[in-house]
Amino acid sequence: MVMKPSAFVFGVLLGGTAISPAWAQQATVSSSPPSYSPGQQPGLSQTQWGGLRVQLNLLGTDLGLGRAPMAQSLPVTIASDQPAIPVSGNFSASLSGFAPSGNFTSPLTVTTGGAQTALPSGSPAVVAASNTGSNPAYVNLGTSSSVTATTADILIPAGCTVPLTVGANTNLAGIATGGSTTLNLAGGTGLFAPYCSGGSGGGSGGAVTNAGTFATQDNGTNSTAIAGAAGTTADSAYAGSGTATMIAALKGVYAKLAGTLGISAASLPLPAGASTSAKQPALGSVGSVSTDVLTVQNPSGDPCQTVAKTSVPISQAASAKLLSGTSSKKTYICSFMLVAGDAEDISLVEGTGSICATGTAAVIGGTAAPVGPNFQANGGFSLGNGGNTVASGASTNSDFCLFQSGTGRVAGVLTYVQQ
Repeated sequence: MVMKPSAFVFGVLLGGTAISPAWAQQATVSSSPPSYSPGQQPGLSQTQWGGLRVQLNLLGTDLGLGRAPMAQSLPVTIASDQPAIPVSGNFSASLSGFAPSGNFTSPLTVTTGGAQTALPSGSPAVVAASNTGSNPAYVNLGTSSSVTATTADILIPAGCTVPLTVGANTNLAGIATGGSTTLNLAGGTGLFAPYCSGGSGGGSGGAVTNAGTFATQDNGTNSTAIAGAAGTTADSAYAGSGTATMIAALKGVYAKLAGTLGISAASLPLPAGASTSAKQPALGSVGSVSTDVLTVQNPSGDPCQTVAKTSVPISQAASAKLLSGTSSKKTYICSFMLVAGDAEDISLVEGTGSICATGTAAVIGGTAAPVGPNFQANGGFSLGNGGNTVASGASTNSDFCLFQSGTGRVAGVLTYVQQ
């Protein structure tokens, strides 16, 4: 340090009294600091430009110009209006990994109703909490056995381990979702990153894990939250609202897609008049009248083409009834063959009563024999081949009769259907 008041020290004011100038000492000018021996009383030394050389010694350490940094530290006091000393530079630090202390708790069974236990003995700084079960758990630390946990606390997915800094806490509480699970607690020091079983990046295979909660919907009315755990193949299929593992949720979706959703007739958009299973159309037969029949009825419009036929043999010497009528049905003639043994007039009629005497109506010919077709002896005719209608009645439930004008033998065959 260089003091530069003047080349000489003329006087010093001490206690209000000036020191006599006679005591003043003249400084010697030199280009470099002088060297002294122990016990020597040196004079003042002055630089070539008029500065006075002074050497200070604090705490046994010289603070001269150009000297090395102090080997000892000086106490620093921060002023009341200065909250901190700004420091800049590069710093490095290392943290050791988790080191178990050898203190553990008995496995804690955590249910959906919650459970609690004391932390491992030995006042550990860190507790490694491992979820060895198949359902997610949420944990909370506290200072007494009355501590509780909710689903808003720290999540530990199934198969995962997380570090918990203990602080002043002495107890741990947990609550599970989706079913019971098990927590193992190990005390120790040092920190580590949370991890889950099943491997990580760079490896091959391993179980799928996740660290979150996802929302989904199953059928448009119920919603569920998939908890953090992937779950196991033993998880039951999700069937309602609430929480479920990913495997349980996927099983529930598959079950619904496979038809186990429970569909009722009332839930389907059925046609009018068919709101219940009892009103579903019934299968019918082609050619048969039926309500709700799904098959096509008489696509050609000719009953002789679709309905089974009946044959009636004819052999008579006087007018006679050939067939009886059926309620609500008409009679259709599909084929008709007839030969007369002598000259005869014939007519095919429909009606009721004795030999169609009531409500008589002509089918072939007229309503009486003399006005029908006329045959010579051993003469006759044939109509149709059975594939189409050749004649039909006009009324339902009518008998068919064959009128003849004489007493000769008339023979043949008639095929018909009724519909």
